Parts: sequence; structure tokens; C-alpha cells
Amino acid sequence: MLATLFAQDGSFPLLDEPTNHLDQDGRKQIAQYLKAKKTGFITTSHDRDFLDKVIDHSLVIEQHQLVLTHGNYSDYFIHKEQRDSTAIKKNENLLKDIHHLKQTRQAKFQWAQQAENEKKNNSHADKGFIGAKAAKMMKKATIMKGRLDTAIEERKGLLKEIEKVVPLTINVLPTNHQPLLSINDLTLSYPTKQLCSNITITIEKK
Repeated sequence: MLATLFAQDGSFPLLDEPTNHLDQDGRKQIAQYLKAKKTGFITTSHDRDFLDKVIDHSLVIEQHQLVLTHGNYSDYFIHKEQRDSTAIKKNENLLKDIHHLKQTRQAKFQWAQQAENEKKNNSHADKGFIGAKAAKMMKKATIMKGRLDTAIEERKGLLKEIEKVVPLTINVLPTNHQPLLSINDLTLSYPTKQLCSNITITIEKK
């Protein structure tokens, strides 16, 4: 199928995992052909070494966006690590700002609440004066809280999503089987040729 595709003049092939089911020599041959190919092509592959040999641009899906970079996959990965590092530092600074703003908001609320409590607990003072003072402070605190809430939400909106690779853990379950495999008098053959005969094998744990 690959040979038929490559034999078509003027084609712009889309190659989906072209190295699947190929041995090392086949992969090398395909890579050499694509590297020398004068017309363009698009390929998808999990074989990073193959990609590095044949591509000059990378188009990668990253969460909510497409990222196009000049160069092979290794070039893209270096660029991604640099972007991630910058984003992580920016996020750290934004989170510090958000924490500070939340502390300021809490302090302003407590300050206004103290004035309100002073009005309630001071029975001998001028209620009108204290009430007006408390109302004024509460109004200021409410306005300040609104501004701080807006600033917090703005900073939250600037936080960057960082792709994280979740480690793949494999929990190996111990086995008490001993032996693991026993083969007695095995014979393998084609219709016209015998490969082996009378094989007896015992595979034990470890």
C-alpha cells in the first residue's frame, strides 16, 4: 500500500502510523524516502525517532489548542518545555497575588465588621455618630471588596493550563504458581517442513 501510494505522481499523502508492522530495515527505508521526497506529506506517528528524521514542522494538539512549530518533534518538545516553564512561573506569581488579594479582602471585611460591632456594644456613646461612621466604613469595605473580587477573577483568568503526564503505575500481583508453564513433547511444523519436535520445557517462578 505504501509503495502504491508513493508511486503516484503529484500526490500529497496522509500517512497514519506508516511504520506500523515494519521491521527496522523497513522503517529506515520509509524514513529515507520521505526525507528525500520533494512534495509534501502529513504523517502521524508515535515513533519519535522516525518523526525527527522525516518532518520539518510539527502540529500538536495541546488541550484546547493546536500548536504549530517549525522543526522536528524534538524541536517542538524543547519549545513546549520552555513554554511550560514560563507558564508555571507566571502561575506561581498569579497565585501569590490571588492569595494576597484574598487576605486584603478579609482584612477589609474584618475592619468594617469591627466598626459595626462598636456600634452595637457601645450603649453610652452617640449612636448616630457611631452608626454613620460604621455605615461609611461598611460602604467603603463593600466597594473595596468588589474591586478586590474583580482583581482576583482577572488573575484567575490569566492562569495557564499546564499539561501533566500522569505516571502509569503497574501493580504486579504475586503468583504462587510453581511452575508457571510446562510443555511436554511439543512439535511445530509447516505442511512441508518440521521446525522442531519432542520439546519438553518447564518454566518456574523467577
